[in-house]
Amino acid sequence: MNILIEGGDLNPPFAEGTRNIALMHALELKRRGHNVVVLTKEKDIILKKKHPKYEEIYGIKFYRWGKYFDLFFTYRKIVKIEKIDLVHIFVKGIRPSAYINFIKMGGGKRIPVIFSLLGWPGGNYKPLNEADKVIITSKSLYKVISLKNSVHIPYGLDLGRFSFSRKKNKDILCLRFPPVPLLRAFRKLELKIPGVKLILNKKNIDNRPETRIILKDLGIKNAIELGHVNRMEDLLKKSKIILDLHYGKDLHLSQFLRCASPPLIILESMACGVIVISNNIPEIREIIDDNKTGILLKTEDEAEIYKILLKAIKNKRIQTIARKEVVNKFDIRKVVIKYEEEYRKLCESL
Repeated sequence: MNILIEGGDLNPPFAEGTRNIALMHALELKRRGHNVVVLTKEKDIILKKKHPKYEEIYGIKFYRWGKYFDLFFTYRKIVKIEKIDLVHIFVKGIRPSAYINFIKMGGGKRIPVIFSLLGWPGGNYKPLNEADKVIITSKSLYKVISLKNSVHIPYGLDLGRFSFSRKKNKDILCLRFPPVPLLRAFRKLELKIPGVKLILNKKNIDNRPETRIILKDLGIKNAIELGHVNRMEDLLKKSKIILDLHYGKDLHLSQFLRCASPPLIILESMACGVIVISNNIPEIREIIDDNKTGILLKTEDEAEIYKILLKAIKNKRIQTIARKEVVNKFDIRKVVIKYEEEYRKLCESL
């Protein structure tokens, strides 16, 4: 089958979040014998550079557009040259409904359009009823959104790339902003456990430079600021704990996710045997069983956070069970087979 995949900024080698999900699925579809074509932006917002209009990577053809005026003609060209049978769009935010209007302008033969909805589609999501199929990756979102043509299929993970590792440093990853109670708890842990390190996201610290003053005032010695990482799996395989904690503007634990879908970093971490500590909210509970496959944080008290970190740094059981959970439910090889079945049924029905 000739499949066109679109998902925003799909420019390897560096990809994260939505980009990683779309690329992993594209690679698995290619491995299974499909002709996979990717339509994406010419400008890379992460690496801040322009890519060629066309190139082939990993056996996948990448077509790129510069401005929205370009997008229409590039899409028409791909459909004709590659004899596209089906379009699969990976999206989050308000783009889904806008993209349906674009597809309608495509002209030519009737091509089935599938959306993989990775987040909340905005206030007016009803236009998605005009898509041929909507795959909703989150159970929580699937229960809330009423679409006549939707199905729940979780996104898959490349378990060869994100493989299990028992050889861990005493590293704690904190890729989101660290509030003061968390930093105080880490200071206590640092005094208790020799060699423990807190790895922070440099971009977040740059946005809140006062954090560096707090680190100094608390006397934290082993905090490291990390920039872009091309191979996230290498970092995860060495790490013991990841703090994927979502905070609101008031710097208190958030009761909802902006993306309304389980963060990919949680699955990647579980697959590599990293203990995940995250929010106690529905989207996270879809993939974390508290104290079995990860830890759901229900407190902002620094003494309690310290106890949780101390317990997690010594825990080996969660690492093994978490990996098994991902293997059983999120193996991309199994997920893509479900996608292929949806493709087949859709193409036969039109």
